[in-house]
Amino acid sequence: MSPAEQTQAALRNLLGDLEIDLAALERLAANVSADPGLASDPQIDRGARAVLAVDLHQYYTALESALERVARAIDGTVPSGPRSHEELLRQAAHPIADVRPELLNPAAYSELAQLLSFRHFFRHAYLVELDWKRLEEHRARIGRVHPSVMASFDALKEHLRASIEALARLPS
Repeated sequence: MSPAEQTQAALRNLLGDLEIDLAALERLAANVSADPGLASDPQIDRGARAVLAVDLHQYYTALESALERVARAIDGTVPSGPRSHEELLRQAAHPIADVRPELLNPAAYSELAQLLSFRHFFRHAYLVELDWKRLEEHRARIGRVHPSVMASFDALKEHLRASIEALARLPS
């Protein structure tokens, strides 16, 4: 297999993996927005808060998995260390000339940084009650940012398809 064919195969694999990740993001965004009537009741039970918190956490985790895939396969580097999650968001917010478009516009980056903060809280706050108002803020945040995230990944997929086609036109 030629280097161009190997690159094509790697890009096709990335596209397939991203399709799975993005389908999960769509499903999780629907879960977050579909909890009917909960926002109207200020005395939400503990179980409902926990379910929404898990859905919020899973959404961010699925998004981060997709960003890591792109960072590994296209950028050639995945941040590591104590600030790696923040650095991954920052990395995704910047296009790489002739390599890939930005994955997060400035507004999405800002919203997702807040969701990252919640993810950290959720993983480490085992003695704190989940505040319904804060959960609702994060639910609204996903509602605002999800269309932009999906549009950015659609642009990336188009870029990857164009790259695959360009590689296919190279002489063997």
